[in-house]
Amino acid sequence: MSFRARLSLAVLTAAGLTLMLLAPQVVFLALGGVLVAILLRSGSDPVERGTSLSRGWALAFVLGLGAALLTAIGLLAAPFVADQFAQLGRALPEAARRLDDRLQDVAWLDPVIARIGTGQLLPSNSTMAQIAGSATSATLGFIGSVVVVAFLGVYFAADSERYRRGILAFLAPSCRAGADPLLTELGTTLRAWLLAQLVSMSMVGLLTGLGLWMLGIPLALGLGLIAAVLTFVPNLGPILSAVPAILLALSSGGQVVLAVIMLYVAVQTVESYFMTPLLQEQAVDLPPGLLFLAQLLFGLLYGLPGLMLAAPLVAVLRVLMLRLYIERFLGREMRERDEMPAGQSAADDLADS
Repeated sequence: MSFRARLSLAVLTAAGLTLMLLAPQVVFLALGGVLVAILLRSGSDPVERGTSLSRGWALAFVLGLGAALLTAIGLLAAPFVADQFAQLGRALPEAARRLDDRLQDVAWLDPVIARIGTGQLLPSNSTMAQIAGSATSATLGFIGSVVVVAFLGVYFAADSERYRRGILAFLAPSCRAGADPLLTELGTTLRAWLLAQLVSMSMVGLLTGLGLWMLGIPLALGLGLIAAVLTFVPNLGPILSAVPAILLALSSGGQVVLAVIMLYVAVQTVESYFMTPLLQEQAVDLPPGLLFLAQLLFGLLYGLPGLMLAAPLVAVLRVLMLRLYIERFLGREMRERDEMPAGQSAADDLADS
């Protein structure tokens, strides 16, 4: 490998590490945009091949179709959502009263109830204002990130070859022939991971919606959809998805609430420890133990974005390590040993090194 080739690889590696250290949010937003672009291209490519539409018009058709479906779902669900929230507003005071009656029968909770009544356990107004401000900022930041990822996905999907050529331009000419199929393999790996993730999310949504319908919980279909979407967020998503279902179950009594909790625990246990790890192992050859450790590591280092995108990041790093380090670097030693003269011993080889 020439000096320019080594230097170009070193520059790209240093740039990637610098971004991960100084601005990891940029890396996560870019990766999220790539995943959205892959999803859009998975829908627009068949339209482009099956019709006379150009890539841009095929992408516009898919975006319009998706927007129309979301609008239709929102319009159909809005009356039911409004009605259920009205019922919930009437049911919550009664549920709170029953909870208070039950707590009164527990003797060891009397001091706690007394302190709550005097307001000693409640945060001050300034603390509540800080909590509300932090929650609002976090929500706005999340919405802004979603908008950025969506726009990046559209840009990447509309002209992916341009960005591909831009990446190759930073490499020395002698490296481009090998880097081009590597980029293709990375795209294929991310597409396979995304497909496995969508299958897992769909199964969670189906099982959750079906279970809630059998329990008689209102808006079972919508709650199943929420559970499917939040499955993308490991560990935290299942907890968030269970909250509205539990609130809607309060009006039906404690047994129904317990059944809803058990349903979510059962579905998410199957998803987190069996379904998703096995699907991703089959799709991108990620061992379940490695995936779990990667989620812990990236979650500790980068918070929620790192937790959400740990799996695709590890899938990309696995391909890079396999092709560039194991096959190219370590494999070179094996090839040199195979070409070694038969009379040369291991001691001579060590001395030569």
